[in-house]
Amino acid sequence: MTETLSAPAAVARRPGLFEAIAFDLDGTLVNTLPAIHAAFNGILSPIIGRSIPVEEVVSRLGPRAVDIMRIYDPQNADTLIDTYLDYYLSIHLDYTELYPGVVELVQDLAMRGCKLGIVTSKRRRTAIPTLEHFGLLKHFAAVVTEDDVSRLKPDPEPIRMTAKAMGVDCDKLLVVGDNPTDIEAARAAGAFGAAAVWGFYGPKAAADADFAFNQPSDLLKIVAGRAG
Repeated sequence: MTETLSAPAAVARRPGLFEAIAFDLDGTLVNTLPAIHAAFNGILSPIIGRSIPVEEVVSRLGPRAVDIMRIYDPQNADTLIDTYLDYYLSIHLDYTELYPGVVELVQDLAMRGCKLGIVTSKRRRTAIPTLEHFGLLKHFAAVVTEDDVSRLKPDPEPIRMTAKAMGVDCDKLLVVGDNPTDIEAARAAGAFGAAAVWGFYGPKAAADADFAFNQPSDLLKIVAGRAG
């Protein structure tokens, strides 16, 4: 059952809840949707002969980038992906912004000594520059990307790899993400799943989550409750 974080009562029922926190990137820490939308339309729209609405972009997210390209241009996806990524890298910092409260959240967690990680379906060549640009990379002990796994979320492999890289068991890991696949992957790996309701998918991820956070600072209520 999902527990929203207006009150951290769940912690009292489950002491020693977790030892590490792994965040999704797009839609959780950073709002990259305007950049992805611009890249879709900059590269794919001329191929398919129409503009791509933002709702369609959101519906495509989750699989490997090359598989998304294959939806729009099956015959040329393997070469199109490099064109798309090059274009995305050239514009993404102009379109991307942190969600309000993310810097404060990450800094606070780091100061408390929390082990932090990133588990994203982005490629490393796009994930690392984003984290570096916003000064966040230094706070994360592990960054697991599309390049590091054979199967993406909702498969548990990325979660298990992140937990291993952080030196914790999956049942001591909290996974925070905006996509229902983040929660599915966490549960499949035996980790806790928390829905970032402020992200791309709104409350959709909350249905099967252990926690639902309406804003980044809600996570601190759990951490404070655990510490207390």
